[in-house]
Amino acid sequence: MVVAACGGPELPNRDLALEVTVGAEEVALGQGFPVTVRRLWSKNLDPAAWRDDALSPLRLRLENTTVRDDGKRVEEVRRFRAYAFTPSVVTVPPPILRARPRAGGPVREAAAEGFEVRVVESIDPDAPGAPELPESHKPVPPRHRAWWWFAAAVLATGAYIAVRRLRQQPAVPDPDPDPDPGPDWLAQLAALDGETDVHAQVAAIVRAHVTERFEIDASVRTTEELARDVPGLLDVLSPCDLVKFAQHEPGETERADVLTRARNFILSKAS
Repeated sequence: MVVAACGGPELPNRDLALEVTVGAEEVALGQGFPVTVRRLWSKNLDPAAWRDDALSPLRLRLENTTVRDDGKRVEEVRRFRAYAFTPSVVTVPPPILRARPRAGGPVREAAAEGFEVRVVESIDPDAPGAPELPESHKPVPPRHRAWWWFAAAVLATGAYIAVRRLRQQPAVPDPDPDPDPGPDWLAQLAALDGETDVHAQVAAIVRAHVTERFEIDASVRTTEELARDVPGLLDVLSPCDLVKFAQHEPGETERADVLTRARNFILSKAS
């Protein structure tokens, strides 16, 4: 939503300015937090269009935009929900606003301060909450594994109990050091080439593969829980979670990338 207003109090007497305000210094993995971007420029300048990747590696979902024009300057305020998907300290370099004078001359620049956000795991071991279940878009299971899909449906009804029991089980056994991915998983991934809605299906295929290969029920465990026991899995499921929970709209390059990550994970040997 964009709200525009003309007139009113004069804007700050600056030709070009950029300010980024972050609503938290510590955030939970995969949970949204507020970020506000304020851009200001005089009307004799043409600013470059805003790009969300200016705050990379954060992922942004726009909530609203307001624009104010006092006749001399323009102020644009964008309010986002931001998301981070790596449990670490995320560093965002100083973003830059560039503008070209309408009368000609060198490009002008203004930079905001960079910032850091500490990302912590969102699961409370004493109260893990509801697990992330598979998406409605499920791959067709191999015929010789049809029994597992029936069992998964039964387990989903008691997901909370299943997660608690899994926490009490011994460490996940090492997988076959030279796994045979078989034709089923790779064929299902290959069938997604060129489709526009691939992330949910990739997550379902990879979770089914993890269940078979590591002998754990990936349908009732969150990404964070699985990533603790399965090396390399976070690289595949994080982009899928971004689409699912942050309403991120992936482009063609991102769709191809997640398919490549899934194939590499299925073909990978145990570390």
